[in-house]
Amino acid sequence: MLAVNLRGPLLGRHGAADYVVYCATKFGVVGLTEALADEVAESGVRVFAVCPGLVDTPLAHRAVGVTPGAPGLIRPEIVARVIVDLATGRRRAASGTALDVT
Repeated sequence: MLAVNLRGPLLGRHGAADYVVYCATKFGVVGLTEALADEVAESGVRVFAVCPGLVDTPLAHRAVGVTPGAPGLIRPEIVARVIVDLATGRRRAASGTALDVT
């Protein structure tokens, strides 16, 4: 079994003012996930999109102006655990699914 992970943030699932282009490209990741899952279904490959909220990383700190550890930020380890669990089959989800990590 092979699992493919495509990462698309929550803004790929929910639009936001002032982020039109960004949201549109991330919506594309979700659509790609669904289409690719259909295309490779017979081969046993599973495809997922992991859509985290704002992750506590230096990029997020600079881009949004939040401080490390601020309330509401998601620890990178949580996102990584979801990806590992999907890849190893410890977390069950239908292929083609976009999973929110909040």
